[in-house]
Amino acid sequence: MARSQVLQKTLLSLLMVTVFIVSYAQKWSETIDGKVFDKGLALSGKENILIKNCQITNVNGKNGIELKDCKNIRIEHCVVRHVGSEALSDYVKGSLLPKDSADYPQKRGHFESKGIYLFNSKEVVIADCDITDVFGQGIKVNGDDYTKTSDIIIENNRIAYTYDDALKFEVSGDQSKVDEVLPFKGGIVRGNLIHDIGLGVTQLPFARHGMYLKARDILVENNTVYNCFYGQGISLRNAGIVRNNKVWNCCGGLCIAYWAQTNTEGSTKTVVIEGNQCRQDYTMNVVMRNINTLTKKPDNGLQPMILVAYSQDQDKARIDQFIVKNNTCIANQDFNSDKALIGGVGKLQPWQQVVVENNILIDHRVKKNYYSKMPLDVKTNMRLVADWQLLHFDESVKKVYKWPDDHKLWAWTNGVLYNGILEIAKQTNDTLYWNFLKNIGEQNQWQLGPKPYHADDICVGQLYAGLYEKFKDKAMITPTQKSLQYVIDNPKKTPLDFTVANNQDRWSWCDALFMAPPTFARVAKISGDKKLLEFMDKEFWTTYDTLYNKNDSLFFRDTRYKSKKEANGENVYWARGNGWVIGGLTTIIDNLPEKHPSKQKYIALFKQMIQRIAHLQDDKGFWHPSLLDYKTYPFPETSSTSFFVYGLAWGINNGYLDKTLFQPIAQKGWQALTTAIHPDGKLGWVQEIGADPTKVAFEDTEVYGVGAFLLAGSEMVKMK
Repeated sequence: MARSQVLQKTLLSLLMVTVFIVSYAQKWSETIDGKVFDKGLALSGKENILIKNCQITNVNGKNGIELKDCKNIRIEHCVVRHVGSEALSDYVKGSLLPKDSADYPQKRGHFESKGIYLFNSKEVVIADCDITDVFGQGIKVNGDDYTKTSDIIIENNRIAYTYDDALKFEVSGDQSKVDEVLPFKGGIVRGNLIHDIGLGVTQLPFARHGMYLKARDILVENNTVYNCFYGQGISLRNAGIVRNNKVWNCCGGLCIAYWAQTNTEGSTKTVVIEGNQCRQDYTMNVVMRNINTLTKKPDNGLQPMILVAYSQDQDKARIDQFIVKNNTCIANQDFNSDKALIGGVGKLQPWQQVVVENNILIDHRVKKNYYSKMPLDVKTNMRLVADWQLLHFDESVKKVYKWPDDHKLWAWTNGVLYNGILEIAKQTNDTLYWNFLKNIGEQNQWQLGPKPYHADDICVGQLYAGLYEKFKDKAMITPTQKSLQYVIDNPKKTPLDFTVANNQDRWSWCDALFMAPPTFARVAKISGDKKLLEFMDKEFWTTYDTLYNKNDSLFFRDTRYKSKKEANGENVYWARGNGWVIGGLTTIIDNLPEKHPSKQKYIALFKQMIQRIAHLQDDKGFWHPSLLDYKTYPFPETSSTSFFVYGLAWGINNGYLDKTLFQPIAQKGWQALTTAIHPDGKLGWVQEIGADPTKVAFEDTEVYGVGAFLLAGSEMVKMK
């Protein structure tokens, strides 16, 4: 039989085995909806139950959700956090810190806690759940024998920040004779996001993986797995299909592996590893969620990114065919391994067939190249960057630059971040993000900054408006309404000349057009107060008349720059300054009534600016600190690039820009932005606080850059 026929027959057989249908009851006998469980939820001997929209913690207990001897259970849209240790603290960050000393995990022995634990249970679906901060495994599936556990689907969940494996399919029995133990058959693991796994386990003599799968003919597809600090991304221990997954940055370099370990009787005896994207950015020298326990590079024991172990030491753990094809392996410059990126170990037996074809190696290990990131889906990149920023948020609040108030909780810098977090919260409905934002509002007592006229102090009102739209709590928006009313009742007449005292009591710099007008527009939409729009409209166009150059279709930052020139003789147009205006225009237009007399004028300004800006993109997809002097400023800048990508995508999505012309520019810009993401999620190339073009480096980051990046992602997700 030809190789292609063997392959086709094998895949068809596997699909028939693994794509099963779980028989749901037409009516659930019980629905547990929207409950809060602070000591976990345990069910035993139950059938036909739907568990949804629940929040589960169990800091001092063993498991978050526990099912024993259950059948036909669906768990969906639940949040499971802080399970298994009184050491877990700080809800917003989800930090996992050892309680007292470096050997604290050793004192506990194995990490016995599970976010969700299934034992002797059948026909169970776990979908769209958020499982994080577990002093053990995220999800564990186990049973007394293979007849008591079956038909398990794990799909579209996020599992992160666990001390042990994120997802484990285990088999009971004598582990010294593991090849004789028959694991349960089937199972689907699909569409999950798994990251930051194996925290603090360098003290222990065993690995912790993204997925550790002892099940016959399991299907593992379309998952994203990254940052497995002390183990493999996907570790398959029996027959199955692993396809179309994205796996990167795993300890020792092993992204996907098969190891002959458990009894394969009654299975297809075939392993398929197909269409996956694997990437290593470095040789695992990282700081893990505030734990500096992994500081040495594992120079020994490095493995290929994809590995199959042919060795058949146990007769019953037999695989007859390995198919490894259409995979892409990317080795970036800091991955210090000389191993082949796809490899096999052990002795190939006469009956075994190996098909290895059409795999691609992209190797950057020789030449330094920051533009070699593997393309990931937009939401994954958004989560990666947002989670890094939330983890480091306290550090940014304490940061002092030239002005002591620039990182206060009500400050403009964070106001931009909050706008971005609002968007990812809407898209994911993740309570981590919503709770973070509500906590900010509560700490601020829903007040704006202390200077009622200063646009920077008004910016945080956009957060309050966004939270009011979600939760409909008037306490969130009333202080902002009162403050804005005071401003329009007592308007300032100060000239917009930036050299005049108190000029910033009005919108005398282009950044202000992002900070203040959108707050007025959003609050006016909520309250229906036309006077807010009248004031906003008058002040906006006064700033436009003062700072906009119609010949160049760009804004000067403030009046001081109207007479300045770049080294090449061009006008000084600060990229982020014009990014502020683009970002402000999108929100103003979104919130103005359709028949507002100035709406078309705002749209026309937006189109003029964005069309001009689109032509200034560099060949890698970035914009630079100075829009007209790339020679003096040859480095990319991500806060401005994010705002411009945001504007382009928003314009396309709302029908203001021609999709054929502008979508390639937006996509190129987004791809460029993903290359600015450090392996741990830090966003680089963000210019520091300022008013004009300056130098910027890959290590430079700021909260407003993250906010702009998330805004860009929020529109890229919508773009078809």
